[in-house]
Amino acid sequence: SPSSIATILDFLQTQDGVTLGKFVATNVGGLSYPVELTLSGKTKFYDYKDINNVDISGLINENISKFAQSIKPDYEGLITIDDIFPIKTYLISKASGAGSIYSSEEKRYINIPIAYYGGGLNLSKVNIDSLEGKENYGSKLAIDMMDNYLSLGSPNDSTFTMLKNMMLKAVVVVTGYEPFNFVCVKGNGYLYGETPKVSDLIENVKGE
Repeated sequence: SPSSIATILDFLQTQDGVTLGKFVATNVGGLSYPVELTLSGKTKFYDYKDINNVDISGLINENISKFAQSIKPDYEGLITIDDIFPIKTYLISKASGAGSIYSSEEKRYINIPIAYYGGGLNLSKVNIDSLEGKENYGSKLAIDMMDNYLSLGSPNDSTFTMLKNMMLKAVVVVTGYEPFNFVCVKGNGYLYGETPKVSDLIENVKGE
């Protein structure tokens, strides 16, 4: 955690009078080792999600929402992971603009088979050149958290808004500035409502 963030946390206390600066981890850092993943043949992704039910909590492990509650009990539930790490909002918006949202029965769905963790530099690659149905996958979408946070804050913000914006910026400072990248299925309904066929699974096991 950068020293500027640690200094800010020293001014904040839990209800027990413990400064949040004491929770700052030290001597921790590093980047993920890059890998190259090849998706080929009959590999398929059926996981469509209602855009309102997309869960990105697996991308980041955070305790900021609990810290907010410890500062003031009234903040419980007011600052969630989607507030301090709103990558889902940015992703849905960008996927919509790229034509990767599928509409059915007045609901909107997204299928995200590939996600590259951001923050630090991510040199991993995914190769789909020999993937069956590869034309149904969109181009890589880059979600630049830093870009979206630069305009946050104004002199007239309430204390609560200032606290939330501070946490938003803290997440980017701590995780890093490199974008998160996603590859979505195009919004043409490819495999929507389908499930793997038992006969196909048996053939795959046989290697046919």
